[in-house]
Amino acid sequence: MKSAAVCLIAAVTLTGCGSGSGASPDELDAAIDRIEELEEALDRIEEAEPASADSNGLVELTPAAVGAQFSDAVWMVETGACANYATGSGFAVSETIVVTNQHVVQDDMAPFLARRDGRRVAARVLDSDVELDVAVLSVEEPLDAHLEWVDLDTLREGDPVISLGYPAPFNEYAVSPGTLLSFIVEDGRRIGVVSDESSDYGSSGGPLLTADGHIIGVVTEFVDAELSGQTNGQSYTYDRLGDFIEEAMQAEPKAELTCDGFEYGTNEIADSLWDLCADEHYWACDSLYDLDQYLPVGGEYSDFGATCGDRVETDRYCVEEFGTMNPLQYGDDPFLDDLHDACLGADGDACDTLWMATVGFEDAAYFDVAATCGGTEEFDVVWCGDIVPELTDDS
Repeated sequence: MKSAAVCLIAAVTLTGCGSGSGASPDELDAAIDRIEELEEALDRIEEAEPASADSNGLVELTPAAVGAQFSDAVWMVETGACANYATGSGFAVSETIVVTNQHVVQDDMAPFLARRDGRRVAARVLDSDVELDVAVLSVEEPLDAHLEWVDLDTLREGDPVISLGYPAPFNEYAVSPGTLLSFIVEDGRRIGVVSDESSDYGSSGGPLLTADGHIIGVVTEFVDAELSGQTNGQSYTYDRLGDFIEEAMQAEPKAELTCDGFEYGTNEIADSLWDLCADEHYWACDSLYDLDQYLPVGGEYSDFGATCGDRVETDRYCVEEFGTMNPLQYGDDPFLDDLHDACLGADGDACDTLWMATVGFEDAAYFDVAATCGGTEEFDVVWCGDIVPELTDDS
């Protein structure tokens, strides 16, 4: 096809593609130069042209074209509340609204947004939800690009997908193509998708896009490789997050975090984990470090957990660093045994403290007891006591 196009171009210039055109040497040299220029132009067109149109008539772009065309709508989210610097990804859905994960912003009510072209914008958290793992941010400076949500009914297993974001360890803009493997369905709604693009820590909060650049969902978590055979990603869709996002867009920004109170002695659950961490219960150090995903803690608490009780500087969890194990069932840890017994005895605060201490442990019998309020409630539906609602203002 390319050679035919060149021939047609040559025909315009030389009045023929074969020999004996009758053109002068100067005309031939000029025509050859022109053909070379046009060949280079055709190469550029072929590299940038859409791959195809899908069954719905939508133009499918190459992953490179998607990454280039929609990069201005994708931001790195930088948080630094209480000296806990972290990054994730986010994306604009309007001139003033950016969506990301709750676990990206955590306690920082005033994160910064940074883009690969060097632009930085101050943001404020309008609202966030731990269970949905979504946060909605607002900016005062109008953003020059945003994305649109896809009609989920048009998607099929096997469709190409592309995630955009700023993954670890380099926190540079990345384009990751993959395939939509399956849908997560709840009450007949497609609330999420599983896909096999390569994402990493820092990709969280970024968009998973269709081949024409529409938002499928928010990149949120990984499927356990032991369950699926490979590390696939889970992204949650507008059918799951839409109502919260729309309501949050109408809210006033949350008060900026001051970090006052994020010291030992100001949070009962964190204090108990701190004491255990100090006493070389390394699982408690890890639970303390992760606690800010569920409670408004940070500062000294997070630092103490991250350093395994001021013992080491490490990027690994403390049980891995010191070669110990997470307690999973009754008899593994006396502190958790006491909480377990109190929870079965209808002490709701003990159930919730046990929940916070073991929420990150897979297949933990302790957690099963805590999540059902000692067998009296459905699994992981309500807080059992008053302590967590009081600490979170979540009554």
